[in-house]
Amino acid sequence: MKKFEKKYFCTNCRQQVPALNELYFIEEDSQRGFCGEMCIEKYYLPIVEQLEKSDEKLKQMDQLHSGDFDHLNNNNDVVERIFSEPDEVFFQKNEVGETLYFFHKKFPEGHTGISICHMYNHEPSFIYLCSVTDSKTVVDYYRAGTKAKLSKSAQVPELKKEEMEYIEQKKSLYLAKILENRKDTDISFEDFPFYQNYMPKTMNDPDEVYELMDSEGDKFYSYIKTFEKEGESFYFITLCIKGLNNKQDSNEVYPVIAIPSTCVKFYKSFRSDSIISRSIKN
Repeated sequence: MKKFEKKYFCTNCRQQVPALNELYFIEEDSQRGFCGEMCIEKYYLPIVEQLEKSDEKLKQMDQLHSGDFDHLNNNNDVVERIFSEPDEVFFQKNEVGETLYFFHKKFPEGHTGISICHMYNHEPSFIYLCSVTDSKTVVDYYRAGTKAKLSKSAQVPELKKEEMEYIEQKKSLYLAKILENRKDTDISFEDFPFYQNYMPKTMNDPDEVYELMDSEGDKFYSYIKTFEKEGESFYFITLCIKGLNNKQDSNEVYPVIAIPSTCVKFYKSFRSDSIISRSIKN
């Protein structure tokens, strides 16, 4: 007779999930796992609504808040700037071990954007609120908890000849996979240079990051973000390696090749069960 096997259940809908790696987590060291994005949003919706009401009441009571920038609340471009270029980050941990993060970004137009979120794998995972204000009182209200130290981006060291050769080798390998999965109707190779300016945003603030295995048995990573260009949505996929010459314990990530695509099937070919990060944006 078989032994009782481990069971995994969604925190929201309580449906059984086949394996641990099919659960989505949005908090570090949390036992709350979910079967999908819809259950995450349903579970946290009451908290989102409560924080939004609290934020609205705070601004109404503050004479320094003009309301001139209220239209930027939850604006996607503002959210991306806040997370990719924060001026300050605070974190507040309560008695049951839940941690909220407060990202602050001051804009030259005179307003400050504040995003409240959870973090998972050192990335924002679920965003509760994006509040924009020109009031110092409101900004100070969200300077809650402990101020985090922001690490400056380190310069990428100059690569040696053998390291460049290793990257070129991997590039050829990944290009073969790209050619195998691409459709002729997808974005043409000739147009790729017009999409390269989307790489920094994809690397700094990806929607999804997956760990995959290439045909040589080495790990590589796909950084994926969705954009819109001339009214049409597309995926920008950057394939990266971590470390060089099989030194995969390194923290340095090197982009090898980047591909824009409008094809869902092509995008799915660079996903895997090994999710390193996935942004849940409500």
